[in-house]
Amino acid sequence: MDAAAGLRRLWAMLALLAAAAALAASRRAAAAAAPEVYTNTWAVRITGGAGEADRVARKHGFVNHGNVAQQPVQLKAAV
Repeated sequence: MDAAAGLRRLWAMLALLAAAAALAASRRAAAAAAPEVYTNTWAVRITGGAGEADRVARKHGFVNHGNVAQQPVQLKAAV
């Protein structure tokens, strides 16, 4: 490989590295600008009826608030 080809290859690698660094920086900036959202309510589908829904909710530290539609059951954190 001659010197010119090696130099072109080095510049190409540096350009890729700079592009990767710029992409990482923009992703960090976007993540910092976007607020994190947490929720303590869930809608789940549990077969086995209300008793089974109560058991599963208690097992995982939630409270069963009953059906929110025909099938799903809404669970809320017991805080």
